[in-house]
Amino acid sequence: MTLAETAPQIKRLLLYWLPVAVWMGLIFLLSGLSGETVGQDGWLAALPAGQDGWLAALPAALKSDILAHTVEFAVLAALLYRLLASYPSLAWWHVLGGALVLTVGYGISDEFHQSFVPGRDSSFKDVAVDTLGALVGLAAAEGSVRLRAMLENCSLAIRNS
Repeated sequence: MTLAETAPQIKRLLLYWLPVAVWMGLIFLLSGLSGETVGQDGWLAALPAGQDGWLAALPAALKSDILAHTVEFAVLAALLYRLLASYPSLAWWHVLGGALVLTVGYGISDEFHQSFVPGRDSSFKDVAVDTLGALVGLAAAEGSVRLRAMLENCSLAIRNS
């Protein structure tokens, strides 16, 4: 293969696959923190200066484990949607369904991983919240695609008038 032939593959790898891999790695890393490290305030407490300062000022709702799971898996679902949508041969329902199945599957494996971490446990509730996050992320991703298409159509109509 020539460089011109491999350039689109390298671009897809860097723009679409790498963010998914990095985000999955971050979720895995956070899930691997012991219960002692995570403590009562969740994974935010593991961040630098998490116990003092800015963490104490956050409202309790923002320190919620439910919010953390929802955001983590909403971002993962949106990144997977973006990745799968970069393959033009996939129908939109394959993109949505594939991103949902992969995200929920990763959520299940994440809970399995947590069952081996000292001081942490796995729960069906967390998988359910991960699924909710996936649905939120997919709705946002699909909504942004549709909004962009609508704005482009409006722009074309204005130019042509």
